[in-house]
Amino acid sequence: MKHLFTYLILYVCASIASDVYSQDIKVEMLKQQNIDKMGVKTGNYSGITHIKDNMYAVVSDKEKTDGFYIFNIDIDKNNGKLISVSRNDGIFGNSKPQIYNNGMCSRDCEGIAYRKSSNTFYISGEGDQKIIEYSYSGEPTGKELKIPEIFNIGNIQPNYGFEALTYDEKSKRFWTCTESALKKDKSSTNSTQSTIVRLQSFNDNLLPEKQYAYKMEVPEKRKTSDEYAFGVPELTALDDGRLIVMEREFHVTKSKLGSSVIIKLFIVDPSKGECINDSTNINLLDNKQILPKTPLVSFKTNLNLTSQNIANYEGMCLGPKLKDGRQTLILINDSQAGYGNSLYRLKDYIKILILDIPAKLTKSMNNGIND
Repeated sequence: MKHLFTYLILYVCASIASDVYSQDIKVEMLKQQNIDKMGVKTGNYSGITHIKDNMYAVVSDKEKTDGFYIFNIDIDKNNGKLISVSRNDGIFGNSKPQIYNNGMCSRDCEGIAYRKSSNTFYISGEGDQKIIEYSYSGEPTGKELKIPEIFNIGNIQPNYGFEALTYDEKSKRFWTCTESALKKDKSSTNSTQSTIVRLQSFNDNLLPEKQYAYKMEVPEKRKTSDEYAFGVPELTALDDGRLIVMEREFHVTKSKLGSSVIIKLFIVDPSKGECINDSTNINLLDNKQILPKTPLVSFKTNLNLTSQNIANYEGMCLGPKLKDGRQTLILINDSQAGYGNSLYRLKDYIKILILDIPAKLTKSMNNGIND
């Protein structure tokens, strides 16, 4: 989302509260790390995907071209702690980008996924509601996902289009969704309890496949702020066919103090859900037609006067597996290119979660995946 931090006053800081839910998957949540201190140039980092080894591709949503940066992220295989992060100096980008009058790329690149079989990258654009394929040099290949008409730019709420994007190497599927409900799906009563987004899958031929209804949580702040954003900015595919869904709620109070960013992660299993289609009336769905979800973890950053850790996380992908078999999950935040001045600036952070997924659960999930 754009301009979320525009109205933050100076000298405000952030503190972190967290909640690890009790369930089959155990989660260890490590302290976020300031990558500015590691020499990484600041940016508007909104999406991340793993390539190989310690290499990752990261999109920044306010660049002069559509493309990606290459990051090298080293993680300790013993404990999951972040060792170092570096970024290539130049962006791998389109040599003929479409730009706004302000000189920025009109695509508004938000999400990115890497497909190993083609050695290409797919980038979702909130500005054009397209998911386009790029070569390793950052040039469009001419291919793109065939987006159903229901997701066209005229059918989304302003600034609530495609952000989330992930690719499942095992099932050979792409997954995306709009950040919030489509215009036609927005409840006529404007009830926050009925905010539902459509999770859409695509096959390896870039054609649309199955669609599911995902209901977001009830917002905690109820839009009583000067600036507000609530929706799904990211998805990550697990090895067993399930998806991790990130829900992000951002609000800035009138006094600025007490503002917060709330991140909640959930796990969904599409093979356990009932499909919907483009003509489905979202507001008439019953509970069995809503994709079941399981809480994974949540954390919150609050503005106060004692620390400087506020982080608006928008990007997420799997990291390496540790020596003990646990899976790391990498989150990256959008600092609005270090918004602020000489007295206070937002920071660029990476946060690592460690997921302990029981082997028996993983085996069971693999057997249950529907092709």
